[in-house]
Amino acid sequence: MKRLLFALPLIGLAFAGTELELTTPTGVLHGTLESPATPDKSVCVLILAGSGPTDRDGNSLGLPGKNDSLKKVAEDLAHRDIASLRIDKRGIGASKAAGPKEENLRFDTYVDDAVLWTE
Repeated sequence: MKRLLFALPLIGLAFAGTELELTTPTGVLHGTLESPATPDKSVCVLILAGSGPTDRDGNSLGLPGKNDSLKKVAEDLAHRDIASLRIDKRGIGASKAAGPKEENLRFDTYVDDAVLWTE
C-alpha cells in the first residue's frame, strides 16, 4: 500500500515533448518543446545548454551516464504551467550534422540560432 501512495504524486507529471526542427542555410537544428496541459501562450523559456558537447537534455558526451538536468528543468517548468524549448546546439546531439568545422565556430552563430528559434 505504501508503494502505491508514493506513486500517486507522480501521476499526471508526464509531459508530452514535441520534437521541432529549424531549417537554416547550413543545416537542420533540433529541439524539444515541452508544453504544460494549460500553457500560457505568452510565455516560453528558451533553454540553451552550456559550453562543451552538452545536448538539449543536459547530458555531456564527456561524462558517463545521463543526468537529464535540462530535461528535468523543462518538466518542472511545465508542471508550473510554463512552456519551454530546449535545443541541441550546432554539432551536438540531433543537430550534429549542422555543425561547422571547428575553425569556423563563432559565438555569433549560436546567438543567431537562438534568435531564429524565438521567431
